[in-house]
Amino acid sequence: MVGVLDGRVIATTRETPGTLDDALAAHGARVVHVPLISTVDIPADAPDRPYQWLIVTSRHGAERAGAWWQPSVRTAAVGTETAAVLSDTIGVVVDVVPEVQTAAELVAALPEPAPGADSALVVQGDLASMEVRDRLRMRGYEADVRVVYGTRAVVPSMGDLGALLACDAITLASGSAARALAAVASDRVAPRLVAIGPSTAAVAAGVGLDVDAVADPHSVDGLVAATCALFGSAPDAR
Repeated sequence: MVGVLDGRVIATTRETPGTLDDALAAHGARVVHVPLISTVDIPADAPDRPYQWLIVTSRHGAERAGAWWQPSVRTAAVGTETAAVLSDTIGVVVDVVPEVQTAAELVAALPEPAPGADSALVVQGDLASMEVRDRLRMRGYEADVRVVYGTRAVVPSMGDLGALLACDAITLASGSAARALAAVASDRVAPRLVAIGPSTAAVAAGVGLDVDAVADPHSVDGLVAATCALFGSAPDAR
């Protein structure tokens, strides 16, 4: 069966290949993986008070959340992929995942806090904003943040950079990847760009990149659908 992306070369830029690469290939694309970011562990102190919620805002945070989870703690994740990683990490189903995968919707999806009873620990990276923590506090939660990983730009080799820029499209799954791409390709004509969500698209625009499509929903499935639609057709449901 002919795939929507047959004949197209699509780049992925995450730290390691994964479900995005597999999904693009399933629709016929030849996938070129050129990592533009890497992550490093950052030691973090244990919280100085008990908490009722463990909240993760990225898959990298979810991978490192096991040390912070206890059976009595409820969990929330910003999106379906992050929730799947967290579930694999701690071995239980995540309690809250918003339908729209943004920080605002994540906090809105949580139940009303009991006065003086509900506290939350947000596990995130060094480049993440404090939006989740601040919104939690506005809702009445006692919220703390632990930064457990750092995101670093990766400078590709000349060969990898040439392969990246020769693709039909580049997928950007984070603002960090957009910044890293701009740093190595600011003076070159880049392929068409597909962002996983509006925040990533905004970062890309801020560093001078033109985004051709934005995923909706803001997920791996949405990123794949937006890439397919960019080349003339949405993928069939599989």
